[in-house]
Amino acid sequence: DRNGPKRSTAGCNIEQRKLRSAAQTQLNMCTKGVASSKDTTASTATEPDQPDMAQIHGMLSKILEETADLKEIRRSISSVDTKLSTLISRITQVEDRVSQLEDEQANLKARPAAATKEDIKLLTDRLATAEDRSRRNNLRFVGIPEGAEKNNVTAFLNEFISATLGIDPTPGGIEMDRAHRIGTRLEAGEKNRGRTIVARLLRYKDCQAILEAAREKKRLTWNGKQVMIFPDYSRETQRKREAFSRCKKALHERKIKFGMLYPALLKIFINGQSTCLTPSMCVIRSGRALDKLGNYTSFCRPLVRESNGM
Repeated sequence: DRNGPKRSTAGCNIEQRKLRSAAQTQLNMCTKGVASSKDTTASTATEPDQPDMAQIHGMLSKILEETADLKEIRRSISSVDTKLSTLISRITQVEDRVSQLEDEQANLKARPAAATKEDIKLLTDRLATAEDRSRRNNLRFVGIPEGAEKNNVTAFLNEFISATLGIDPTPGGIEMDRAHRIGTRLEAGEKNRGRTIVARLLRYKDCQAILEAAREKKRLTWNGKQVMIFPDYSRETQRKREAFSRCKKALHERKIKFGMLYPALLKIFINGQSTCLTPSMCVIRSGRALDKLGNYTSFCRPLVRESNGM
């Protein structure tokens, strides 16, 4: 019986050692499992690191490219800003000028400026030129007695041109569009004087042919009355030409050849030489200027001297 308890104690020790060994074995196994699990976790944790770095590198590259694009965009925006500033400046200048013009126009409407003498002269000359051009196919017949046409001025002038100038007024020759007298009707005692007849021809060259034929005839008459033919000019051009009246009369008296150039120039021919005088130059205050008609210079210089002395 005494050995019984000892045996039971030894058996218990053996069982405890077995249990400890089994526990140690399980602990080791657990430790190995934990280690292997750590290694697996570490391997699974480290394996994705490499792809993450590549992605980061790619993202950085994209960011750098986008930064370069942003710089280019900034430069473009800066250029646009400069151009826009220039455009705004120009628009401001235009607005200022338009505003100034509007103010000036409003002032002119409120207080119209008087035309200067130069403006009036320029407009008068232009109007006279336009009127002369519209009359270039017209001729004036001066000196024909009143009533000689017998209510048919056109037929009478055709007859007059044919009889005095030798020009055939047929359809193949001179063609006259219309003709009439101008001015108020004369009294019974004034009919011998006769009003001026204005005729309009179809062609300008016909006017020139009639004037040239009249110059060659030098003197035209109808029933003993002297008839003169002139171009039809505006009142302003006629006024300028009237300034040569005294000078032309003196030239006629001395049988000096001369001619009139458009609009108002007097061309004089002496001893194979010629000169043109304007109305302001051909001013004769006395007969002294024409008393020295020996040659070209003695005639022209006194005219100029007399005109400058006025």
